[in-house]
Amino acid sequence: MSRSADPERLSFDSDEIAPVDRVARYRALYARGADVFEGGADFRAKVEGYRLDRTILYERRLHQVVHERDLGRTVRDGFNHFTLTIVISGHFDVVVDGVGRRVQRGCAVLIDTTRPMRNHAVDAHILTLSVARDRIDRAAAGHAELHGLILRPGSVTLLRDYLVSLTQNWDELAQAAIPAATAIVVALLAIAFRLENPGRAIAAEMPAATDEKYDHVRRLIEAHLGDPNFGPRQLTVMSGIARATLYRMFRNEGGLAAYLLHMRLDQMRRMLASPGEATTIAAIVDRCGFVSQSHASRVFLDRFGLRPTDYRNMLRTLGHDAKQKLKSDSWQVDLT
Repeated sequence: MSRSADPERLSFDSDEIAPVDRVARYRALYARGADVFEGGADFRAKVEGYRLDRTILYERRLHQVVHERDLGRTVRDGFNHFTLTIVISGHFDVVVDGVGRRVQRGCAVLIDTTRPMRNHAVDAHILTLSVARDRIDRAAAGHAELHGLILRPGSVTLLRDYLVSLTQNWDELAQAAIPAATAIVVALLAIAFRLENPGRAIAAEMPAATDEKYDHVRRLIEAHLGDPNFGPRQLTVMSGIARATLYRMFRNEGGLAAYLLHMRLDQMRRMLASPGEATTIAAIVDRCGFVSQSHASRVFLDRFGLRPTDYRNMLRTLGHDAKQKLKSDSWQVDLT
């Protein structure tokens, strides 16, 4: 299997860095999402990141690490997703709306990235999900206040165990399995919120996440990405599903045409980033199903801020940390 077909992951380990440089290097990695400070002596951070579908999973081991998003940052960066952090062990304190709380072992805390927050980790092992807002809104329907919501251990145990399993078996997954793996994560999120609030019905996100028609359509799209003539009309014929229904299925991604473009751009970025990929830009454009190289270059620039050639050339000159940061930043694009 080619590297471009493998699920993406990133890694950072401060133990591999001289103590004097650890804070600065970790701060650079997180520069897009939060300000980073030392919470005390012996700052340490180890991060493994796993890219799902409009969802990112991070496993982190942090000691004396502080993350902060003040009001100015929430306005500047335009983030519009949620994070859910499950505490496996250690101490994890959060400050939301001026109130500090300790998130106990086994519990989880939900954070709205459009609002300020601060957290402090001490000898902590945590799992953090970054999730697109529409998915959380549906999974948590019925909860009036989400920012700073604490979920109890009994509510998140199933989700925690599945996320741990994902981290342990990630290298065995194929990229084609990521949509199904994400669907399970979303369903378990809905179950967690249901268990936290037993008086309401399980969110409608669950059947949608595991809908066979949705999975069938996604497989058709992935199989025909390289065909520049493949679009909503062809998909309607192949799937036997009305175009209006297809649009509703992908409305959270901006509609079917927007989803197709996203898939082509993402495949292109992955191929450009693959260290073993020696294919020319023109050949990559063709394999990703774009009608022309100029069109591919323009929409790639709009999404990632660089033209394809510049993106590939920059990756070839970057060190490990910078590549991990660029990867993390590009993942965040899918969450907005």
